[in-house]
Amino acid sequence: MKNPIRSHFSPERFVAMRKSLGLNQKDFAEQVGICQSAVSTFEKGRRVPTLDILCSMADRLGVKLSVFLELVEPVTEKNESPEMEVAIAVLLATIEAKQLKPIDILAINVFIQNFKKRP
Repeated sequence: MKNPIRSHFSPERFVAMRKSLGLNQKDFAEQVGICQSAVSTFEKGRRVPTLDILCSMADRLGVKLSVFLELVEPVTEKNESPEMEVAIAVLLATIEAKQLKPIDILAINVFIQNFKKRP
């Protein structure tokens, strides 16, 4: 099954989060419960963590899931509020928890993209 996070995961945000905590890859990996080599591959963009892993990391770090994801365009006068980004992250987590089929997830993502484009 294709990882639905692939198109939203940001290696740059992942690195920024780790660095903002003042942690090296090994210490970060220990804190969030993954191996150091996984942190390295995520940061290089070679692999994308599953939503379960991202949710676990966000929970352990006490941050919002959207910290690791690029879900919406940067907020401008034309775009939705920053709360929209959080709402989308929660929606994606809920979708994954329900184990929907990839086609269902795609349909919801298309709906979200169209919703964002409305005047």
